[in-house]
Order: sequence, then C-alpha cells, then structure tokens
Amino acid sequence: MLGHIMEWFYSDLAGIQPDPAGAGYDKIIIKPTPVGDITWAKASYMSVKGMIKSSWKTEGSTFSLDLVIPPSCQATVILPKQYGKSVTETSMPVAKARDVSVIQSDGAPAMLISSGSYHFESHAR
Repeated sequence: MLGHIMEWFYSDLAGIQPDPAGAGYDKIIIKPTPVGDITWAKASYMSVKGMIKSSWKTEGSTFSLDLVIPPSCQATVILPKQYGKSVTETSMPVAKARDVSVIQSDGAPAMLISSGSYHFESHAR
C-alpha cells in the first residue's frame, strides 16, 4: 500500500517520470503537480543514467522549479497550467535561454531541455 503513495510523491508531486519514448531514462518527463496547501516538494531519483533532481516551491503567485538532469539525457518539462505567465530560466525568458526549446503541451508551459542544472520561474495567470 505504501508503494502507491511513494509513486505519487515522485511521479506526481515532484513530477519525475520516465518518458515512454526513451528507454532507461534516456528521456524524462518533469511535470510537477502542486496540490492543496502544499507549497513545496523536493525529490531525487537515481536512474541508470544518473541522479535526477526536482525541487519546486510556490511563493505568492510565483512558481520556482530547480532541476538536475543527468548526462546524455533529455527532459520534457511541463509546468502547472496556472503558472503559465512569464516563464524564465535563470532570469532569462525561456525563448532565449540556452539549451531550452519551447514546445506545446495543451496550454501548459512546456520546454525540452538537455542534461544540466536549471532554474525555472513562472507566475500565475
């Protein structure tokens, strides 16, 4: 029974998910899901490719997400729909950020990133 709650912590709350399009965590989906009164979550997962880290917090209308993606991996980052205004990566608009490609995802801000460390910030609509 505890396995279900642990899976929810990693895959939904922290948002660390394997992408079915890539074997062995070659491709990762990061899709954090803030719920209720929870204002932060932090998780790491040691995949066969290396450590994946996801840490997010909300402060007022600001949503911050810090990520570490292991070498030779690619991640699709999908931010919560309600925080889709003025998305930046290390204080730079995502459209101009290094190693970040903006993609579409049903109205939610979404980016494709390569391995490395990232700091995304966005605001409530």
